[in-house]
Amino acid sequence: MDGQGNSARQVGGYLLGEDFDGVAVDVGNPHVVCVTDSDLDHYDLTVAPGYDPDFFPHGVNVEFVARINDDSVQMRVYERGVGETRACGTGTVAVAAATLHLRHQDHGELTVAMPGGVVTVAITDTGSTMTGPAVFRCQGRTRRELVGRRGARKLIHWNKCARVEIIDSKMTDYSLWSQRPPSSVVNW
Repeated sequence: MDGQGNSARQVGGYLLGEDFDGVAVDVGNPHVVCVTDSDLDHYDLTVAPGYDPDFFPHGVNVEFVARINDDSVQMRVYERGVGETRACGTGTVAVAAATLHLRHQDHGELTVAMPGGVVTVAITDTGSTMTGPAVFRCQGRTRRELVGRRGARKLIHWNKCARVEIIDSKMTDYSLWSQRPPSSVVNW
């Protein structure tokens, strides 16, 4: 949709017997964005939402979205293999792309409110940008074998909210942020 491989396609999903129309969006990982007029607190996301396994053979992140106003939406997300999370960076980009797709627009800006915070997503002809505040959540030390050398690199690569440093062969320091480190802008 944005010239960087993002794309959108109409699909559907269901949760506890309720069917939803959705938009499938690929932002490097699969998402299905389901827009609803209902209060998002109504949905029990301790239960995995259903989706078409033929269309998403490796699973999918499912976002439920309710319109706040023309420029803002509220989002809850069920991430594949994890469950409901308080925030999802690629999910906010998927929600912005799907919202613009449903408006027949190729680019624009949208504010996305999640349980973990509020971000603004801009989609342009050349890519997407997410901006918003970040809050320091925790810092600690763990045994290295719990993370592993490959695991630490994977954590840094896949979770840009984490900073992991290998101290020695036995201990690892880590810091976790909700959303992004302070004053950051992340290009997806």
